[in-house]
Amino acid sequence: MAEGVQSSAMENNQGPTAPSLTPVEETQETSPQQIGTMPSSEAPNENPSRIAITTDMWTSSNQNKGYMSITTHFIDDNWQLQSRLVRFIYVPAPHNAEVLCNVLVECSLDWNLDRKISTLRLDNCTTNDAMIDLLYDRIPTSSFILGGSLLHMRCCAHILNLIVKDGLSTIYDSIEKIRQSVAYWVATPKREEKFEETCRQLGKTYSRKLALDCRTRWNSTYLMLASALSYQEVFKRLKQHLVAEYQSKEKNSVMTLSDSATSTLTDVSSLSKQTKWDSGYFRFVKESACSANVKSELDYYLEETVLLSAEIQDRYDILAYWKIIGAKYPTLQKIARDFLAIPISAVASESAFSTGGCVLSPHRSRLNPNTVEALMCSQDWLRIELLACLNSTNARMFTEDTDPIDEASFI
Repeated sequence: MAEGVQSSAMENNQGPTAPSLTPVEETQETSPQQIGTMPSSEAPNENPSRIAITTDMWTSSNQNKGYMSITTHFIDDNWQLQSRLVRFIYVPAPHNAEVLCNVLVECSLDWNLDRKISTLRLDNCTTNDAMIDLLYDRIPTSSFILGGSLLHMRCCAHILNLIVKDGLSTIYDSIEKIRQSVAYWVATPKREEKFEETCRQLGKTYSRKLALDCRTRWNSTYLMLASALSYQEVFKRLKQHLVAEYQSKEKNSVMTLSDSATSTLTDVSSLSKQTKWDSGYFRFVKESACSANVKSELDYYLEETVLLSAEIQDRYDILAYWKIIGAKYPTLQKIARDFLAIPISAVASESAFSTGGCVLSPHRSRLNPNTVEALMCSQDWLRIELLACLNSTNARMFTEDTDPIDEASFI
């Protein structure tokens, strides 16, 4: 009977048929360049300027496989900053300097970028340092800016993270005590109800719930401290035997650090735009004059009158500026185009993994690595093309809806 139902359904169904296994297997062996839809005018290898690269290694917890994300950054002919994910490649273990260098060189050769690289923005780790040393042996240093002295750019976000962690370590004991107190009172609904009841007894509104931080994200530590400090009296009532210690040197050190940081940030944020613009560079431009008989483009450029009016500051666009002034200073425009495309951090590569959890979910854990790469690169190219057609509001909604951050699938 089941066979008859199946036969009848097949006769009545005139829709598309499922593909056979062979074409699917052949597709898995296709490179992302063949599957992708990136127009040649948007490809990094077709751009006349140099290309900045960010890269990072991640490990899928579902597949236990390492993937390298390689993202290129450049300024196109319309003087718009562009980023393109060119590789999302599976890298077999071990992930040492030699293996990573081979992958990076292979990618550079595939895209004809080996003589166009401006900088490599990498995480601040010894493996990447060793990889850069090997890269100098694989690609002639003459193809890099200033012989490669500017090639290795450490990720500023990682450096900032190390600085903050080092600063937080000086008050680690205080933070740990607050963390344990918060963790205790948010552990169960009954404890949280007790905490809220104590708030009502003290005439305080429990409008801002306690937030336990994530140890790997120091901004969440700040949110935890901010929420806990607003309930000081509640903690005193609940922990009477800790009142004396809570008001001791440990508490004062936290408050002093918070006040100092707040004061510093307030001073910086209150700086006027005029003060921010009044840098040593602009003072040099206004006060210096070149006395050489033969002047270069740079000499003439530095003699230009610098406009620092409030109107200019409010609508200043450095890319639009160099797009226009390039007719007068073509050589300087090329230099600016190379350097203005350099990203400050490697976040661009890491953001490629915001959808990696969906692609590499347990249901798709058997996908061929080549298929994963083709899907990731094609998605990145198609998303950029679609965002360019949407207005800013719709683009923001599209990004939020289609690019959820799922870090649970990665280690």
